[in-house]
Amino acid sequence: MAISFHRFAAFITIVMLLGMFASSDIYASDDALKLYVNVGDTTISRDADSVVISVFMENFEDSIGGMELWLYINQDEILRFRADSVWQSDTTFENCTDSICTAWIGDSCIAWEYDPSTCADTIVEEGWVQKGATDLSGTMIENWDFVTSNVLDQNRRSLKIVGIANQSSGESKAIPPNSGNALLVKLVAEVREDHLDSMGMVPDSLCPDSIAGDLGVTSILVWDYVSRFSDPNNSLIGWVWEYLCIDSVCIDYDSVGDSCITWECIDWDETDSSGHVDTNQVKMFDGQVLLDCATCDWVGGDADGSGYIDIDDVVYIINYIFGGGPDPIPDVLAGDADCTGYIDIDDVVYLINYIFGGGPAPCPCDEIPDFP
Repeated sequence: MAISFHRFAAFITIVMLLGMFASSDIYASDDALKLYVNVGDTTISRDADSVVISVFMENFEDSIGGMELWLYINQDEILRFRADSVWQSDTTFENCTDSICTAWIGDSCIAWEYDPSTCADTIVEEGWVQKGATDLSGTMIENWDFVTSNVLDQNRRSLKIVGIANQSSGESKAIPPNSGNALLVKLVAEVREDHLDSMGMVPDSLCPDSIAGDLGVTSILVWDYVSRFSDPNNSLIGWVWEYLCIDSVCIDYDSVGDSCITWECIDWDETDSSGHVDTNQVKMFDGQVLLDCATCDWVGGDADGSGYIDIDDVVYIINYIFGGGPDPIPDVLAGDADCTGYIDIDDVVYLINYIFGGGPAPCPCDEIPDFP
């Protein structure tokens, strides 16, 4: 279909204007967006055993030198994070009086160990432990000095990834500011074997026809109230510290006047504080893994399996019905163009009407009923 130059030019102008508005929104306020993290939507087929979920990031002002990213599988009917078993020797210190921080993000310690000299008891334990599975190839943190992931619950729905760009002096491995929504990390989730049918596939009960063959397996949530990122100087990005309120007054009562509905703090304890992400400066968006319930990729009427519906398919079906020719491929049901559950002369007429008369298209394979 031809498009006039003027219509094309108008379309390009609209796209450019939309791009300008989208870009300007990022920097529109004093609390400009500094960091954007989003989990990419992913599709998994019903016969797959695992899926890779991509997490993307844009950082507009600061380089990223460290992170603590918490993720959660909202429903575990089908998916859970994959865990790899590794042999690990742990030394457990007990009855200790002091500890040492080994990794920081801002003012928060994310990894620490006991000072052995202050511990009364030492226990050495060896065994298999399960570590969360991530794929760092091609990601922005592929060459970071320290990256670890841990599955935090027995059902493998919670995953925490901790990373430090540089643990010692040398060339900085921090992620410079970018606006390309680059790949931060890849998560590996697996299909639950205990919820598969005898064929090793997601059962039909989880693929109802009422939602057109697509079932939202689950959302992959970002826990933005504990996830945090820091610059190379260990300063948390978009982080707000709140001091403990020790005295407050009521500034708004209910209509009766005997119950306070709004309080205002008038005295803070500046020695006791907690922090959280400022959602004006740091935005984190969840993603979704969708289950593709389709079990076939061919169309009724394409009897010879060529990928096209033409007169050759008409001849093929006639030969199959009257001449003892081979079965339609890749499945005998491919000869059922009119979706009746039978292959007969009606399918020949249906195809001829479609090819030469502008009739309705043959139905997709997942709508063809099994032969009686």
